[in-house]
Amino acid sequence: LDFVARFQRLLPGRVRRIESAMLGDDHKEVMDAVLSLRTSSCTLGAEELCAVSTRIEERLRASDLAGARVAAQGLADAEHRADDAFAAFLSD
Repeated sequence: LDFVARFQRLLPGRVRRIESAMLGDDHKEVMDAVLSLRTSSCTLGAEELCAVSTRIEERLRASDLAGARVAAQGLADAEHRADDAFAAFLSD
């Protein structure tokens, strides 16, 4: 429960970190932020966040920052759905 609560609390900052790094064309920072989000979201079973972050990572590994930006378009919506799901889980 602590891990879920911590993930939920840190989630908005993780997503903003990815968005910020993409705006600044900072490939290394974007990759670091995406790997952090992917690892934790996959571990917790946040499938949509896991899938979106995996697509971003794949595009970054292909040196396709424009493609990573396209893949990241679904990140904010996935974040909100995951937040809602974790809030419901933690309230039970």
